[in-house]
Amino acid sequence: MAYSTAPDVPPEAPGIATSAEGARRFVDRLIMQTVFDVLASQARSALLSDAVISAILNQLTVTVTYTPLMCSKVRLVVENPNPLNAGESACIIVDGTVTAICTNTNAGRMACALGPAPLPDAPKITPVPDPHLTISGSLSV
Repeated sequence: MAYSTAPDVPPEAPGIATSAEGARRFVDRLIMQTVFDVLASQARSALLSDAVISAILNQLTVTVTYTPLMCSKVRLVVENPNPLNAGESACIIVDGTVTAICTNTNAGRMACALGPAPLPDAPKITPVPDPHLTISGSLSV
């Protein structure tokens, strides 16, 4: 649900799309398939035939609203010593999921680091902003 146009996105981060549109399409398909699966399951529980279920599902439109997270750089682990230039940000990936953002607000190159006592001027590691954690949608006929 994040994307990066950087050429050096590691293969260990396969969930990173190559464009905002690609990330949106992934979320759209995921939500639409989940909604249809739940509705089909409920219809089968009501003993509707597959033909009726198919006719109902074919009339539905799922509209999803989501703001993908742009990752200008990607880091697989916070302890990775690859430094960021001044003003750069990186998405921190743990087990294939973006878990945080590291932003270097300092003038020089510095590495992101977590630990018991990171340097006071070390790049700041922050949670993924709320707009990128919220998915909303509507269902219409």
